[in-house]
Amino acid sequence: MKNNLKTYTFLFTGMFLFGSATPISKIIGDAFSVSFAGTIRIFLVFLLFLPFINWKILKKLSVKEWFLMAGVGIIGVTGFTVFMLYGMKYASGVGGSIIMSCAPAVTAFFSFLFFHDKLGWRKIVALTLGIAGVLVLNFAGEGSENSENMWLGIFLIFLAILCDAAYTLFGKVLTEKCRSVDIAGISALFGLIAFLPWFFIKGDFPEWQKVEISSWIYLFIYGVVIAGIGALLWYKGVKEVSGSTASGFMIVMPLSALILSYFLLGEKFEWWHLIGFGLVFIGVILIIQAHIKMEKSEK
Repeated sequence: MKNNLKTYTFLFTGMFLFGSATPISKIIGDAFSVSFAGTIRIFLVFLLFLPFINWKILKKLSVKEWFLMAGVGIIGVTGFTVFMLYGMKYASGVGGSIIMSCAPAVTAFFSFLFFHDKLGWRKIVALTLGIAGVLVLNFAGEGSENSENMWLGIFLIFLAILCDAAYTLFGKVLTEKCRSVDIAGISALFGLIAFLPWFFIKGDFPEWQKVEISSWIYLFIYGVVIAGIGALLWYKGVKEVSGSTASGFMIVMPLSALILSYFLLGEKFEWWHLIGFGLVFIGVILIIQAHIKMEKSEK
């Protein structure tokens, strides 16, 4: 029981930290350029895992696995960072949390598409509910002055979800041969290599005297705590439990994103937040049920 509690704590904390990335991305995006914030985020992740990487594992990777590792870094790390930071410049924290909560359904769909996992009616309905939740989010606020920007934010965050799906699915294949710390560290290196040319070409360094200390703290948290420690805790927990159990903890991510958007961003609660989030939340429950049914059929 003690080991179970430890594992569940890892899963809960990892997902809570992942969820906090949504409102924190908005804070960081308002204080720094995307090129600067993204580079620092990935650099901090790489530094965190650098002492623990087993570089010898690279010799054991096939050409396909090298491409997957590069995909995790360039698409899953760099792509996610860029689209998330840009998207949260236009979307509200609550809106971003509702859109990001579609991630389990989107990941399930691409798992079906590329890995031939069973889709089933539950996952199809979950994906449909996720789309419905996003539509409620936009149409409920279409009278606002920022409705066009909201659509842009929705689109960019959805691209971030696609990158996150690639991070999860490519990483899933690599876990057969690599430790989670190796995947996180080496993929961060690939992501950093992809980011650096843009960083130096843009040269968007912040005006140091105008940036508040709190913004630097959030940037540090975004890199080390959320992207680094959050990923490590999540993978440690996932290693010890079934897929259905792990997917159940995914509920924590959109919940923490929603709640922290109210506290960190001071956003006002609206009734349509509840409707949009509720639709997606039901979808996540269906995803969990689908995992449970699949595991029972395999026994």
